[in-house]
Amino acid sequence: RAANHLTDPNELLLYEQDGINQGHNRSNRKGSANPKCMRYFPRRTSTLLLIAAVIAFIVSLPTLIVLAVRDYKSGRTDFAAFYSAASFVLATLVLSTREIYKHLRHWYMPDVQKYVVRILWMVPVYAMQSWLSLRFHKARIYIDTMRDLYEAFVIQSFVYYLIELLGGEERLTFALQNRDAHLGEHGSFLSYFLNTWEMGAEFLAQCKWGVLQYVVIRTLTTILTALLIPLGLYGEGSFDLTKGYAYISFTLNSSVMYALYCLVKLFHATSEDLTKPVNWHPIGKFLCVKGV
Repeated sequence: RAANHLTDPNELLLYEQDGINQGHNRSNRKGSANPKCMRYFPRRTSTLLLIAAVIAFIVSLPTLIVLAVRDYKSGRTDFAAFYSAASFVLATLVLSTREIYKHLRHWYMPDVQKYVVRILWMVPVYAMQSWLSLRFHKARIYIDTMRDLYEAFVIQSFVYYLIELLGGEERLTFALQNRDAHLGEHGSFLSYFLNTWEMGAEFLAQCKWGVLQYVVIRTLTTILTALLIPLGLYGEGSFDLTKGYAYISFTLNSSVMYALYCLVKLFHATSEDLTKPVNWHPIGKFLCVKGV
């Protein structure tokens, strides 16, 4: 539920009215000559999304009730867990679809809101993945891989979301050049492995690369996992050195720790800009994505 409040459309409108929406101005310069055309497609999409969500809810609810009664009579042991989870998934889909619909309907800042919508899709994706894993337990690993891919996509989107809130890469690079040089240092331990990042273009590039490397590694390890499972070489939960699970887990954990470190560095260097002149509540947003 917390992910649904990454950015409220009313906040976006306030940001635009205050005259500091540099990303929106860039979109108008490099986009279509008629800004109304840029907003027509998202609004039409929002209408279709709302209609599809209503139809899905109307069809799913009675179907689940019928299936629940049938399984109860047949004496299935997983009856309570499966259908109680389904009810929460339906509620989640309704709430998250509402937030996505509001952004598409009020498409005032496309450069920012496109990342918000991508992040908000995390909620229904995770909900469906959890429910399908419960229902089709033997295929759980394959279902989880799809969630893992979207997880990496969400973290990448959050970085670019922060950059757009701060006016884009050029404006952010200029702002970082005026920051204290100690923000580019890494402390006594990490300084043995990492050089000091010069504030400005290098700092921003290193933070971006640190997050994007996780996207690449997550994608490669997901594909590798899908290949090792049919061959019996994955060994989930086992740290047998003849299986792939231990190596994949170590690689993923190292990659995600470095990605989070870079995300923290960027957040720490720009936290003041994210609260003035408009308070975007960066702490809540950061903790929400870090929880992913």
